[in-house]
Amino acid sequence: MRTFIVGTILIFSCLAICCGLGKYVSIRHNFAVSESMSPTIKPGDHFASIGIKDNDIDPINRFDIVVFKPPPNPKRGVDENQRWVFRVIGLGGEKIELKKGIVFINDKMIDETSFTKIPSEDSFKALIVPSNEYFLMGDNRPNSEDSRYIKTIKRDDIDGKVDSIIRKEDYDNGKRW
Repeated sequence: MRTFIVGTILIFSCLAICCGLGKYVSIRHNFAVSESMSPTIKPGDHFASIGIKDNDIDPINRFDIVVFKPPPNPKRGVDENQRWVFRVIGLGGEKIELKKGIVFINDKMIDETSFTKIPSEDSFKALIVPSNEYFLMGDNRPNSEDSRYIKTIKRDDIDGKVDSIIRKEDYDNGKRW
């Protein structure tokens, strides 16, 4: 009887902790529907995102890939239930500018050689990223409706960071996390 009581208390304690953390921690299974993050994440690829809403515990850094809620746009079919995925390029307080496809942060060119991207020749006027917001871009620069078009994204609209990617063909053949 004593074992049953201790076990019940333990189970209810774990449930209470998990329910309380649910508003701060999330784990999602996603899949890509567009070319905007190719070649890193291709259409049909599956990826896991882990979200911790407390920036002190798990800060978002430059070049992290994040899943976020885009600004709703009924005319274009974008609603509050959709989630998009892009790479973090600019952080709050930074001046960001694109000159012929090259990204400058605070007037210094950044090194984007740590990941593969499809370059573009786009230019974008300098802007200061607001505090607690991020400037996001897709890796497929010519085919990405990112912060150059939808503006910066607030921290509260970011669901999590991409943790692992499984290619479509691997997922179809039974590979899981």
